[in-house]
Amino acid sequence: MQIRNTMSAARAVVACVLACWQTLSVANPVLHLEIGKLKIRQQEGAFIQFDTTDGKSVRVGDRAGAQWPPIATDSEGMFYIGDKILSSRTGRLVADEHNARLVILGAHYRIQPDTAGKVLHITHGAHSCVFTPSELGLRTRDGMQSMDLLKNESIRFVDANGPLVGLITLLGDSPADTRYRAVKIAVGSCRVVSSADLGNPDNLVDLGWSEAGHWWLVGSIENTLLLSNDGEHWSTRTLPDTVSELMSAYVENDRRIWLAAVDSRLPLDAGPLIVFSSDGGKTWTPLKWGDPLIKEVPSFWLDGQMRARGKETD
Repeated sequence: MQIRNTMSAARAVVACVLACWQTLSVANPVLHLEIGKLKIRQQEGAFIQFDTTDGKSVRVGDRAGAQWPPIATDSEGMFYIGDKILSSRTGRLVADEHNARLVILGAHYRIQPDTAGKVLHITHGAHSCVFTPSELGLRTRDGMQSMDLLKNESIRFVDANGPLVGLITLLGDSPADTRYRAVKIAVGSCRVVSSADLGNPDNLVDLGWSEAGHWWLVGSIENTLLLSNDGEHWSTRTLPDTVSELMSAYVENDRRIWLAAVDSRLPLDAGPLIVFSSDGGKTWTPLKWGDPLIKEVPSFWLDGQMRARGKETD
């Protein structure tokens, strides 16, 4: 291919880049949010940045929803980002392990691939276990390291006050061939106590846990919500046909469930794109701006708070 290095061609390229960037900036703005004393900025598909009161910044890359390092929160207002812990109460970086291979899942569990990239070290308090990807049910390609499996979300874990639950993605030749498994690990005995074949219910994008709501899984194409009380047996909550673009959920308890999703019963600009159920998923209501329920969006559900209170910045 020949490239003509002319001034007119250069001007055309510059004009196109500027026009495309302006269009992208309008369509994908940077949102600003304050949770406690932490300042958070997010541009979907690009980054999430946490700025502390002592002048430090922690940035997370966001590639089409796949974030690295992963972000986790708890009901105490702590944010766990890779090897770092931030407090929303003080707005400060309270711990930094200076270990790029460490993932602090929360107050209970830590995951760290070994230097050779062959196994995962899982730590819970004084207990520590080692698992190979194959022991967790994952087939790996030659040369694929355990850190890569965490980064590309082939293996996902969620912190919990109880057993460790992970989601294993078994990629097929096409999306229709992809299968998922939910593994339940007892770190005290270093055993995989159950491995549930979930089949291919959807493109599963979110694995979560809360003290009263237990475990949940979210699918983003068919708009799927799976719930579990024990991390082993999963049931599907039927969502109305009006719900689409489901990206995240927060199961507060067995009755109150929040979805980051679109509901076609409400114009896009009429609410924060949050759908709520107060009866365990029997009925669902899209929130409107000014709805008193917006003040009840779980305080440390980042996706929900960003939609409910995030403000556009320059």
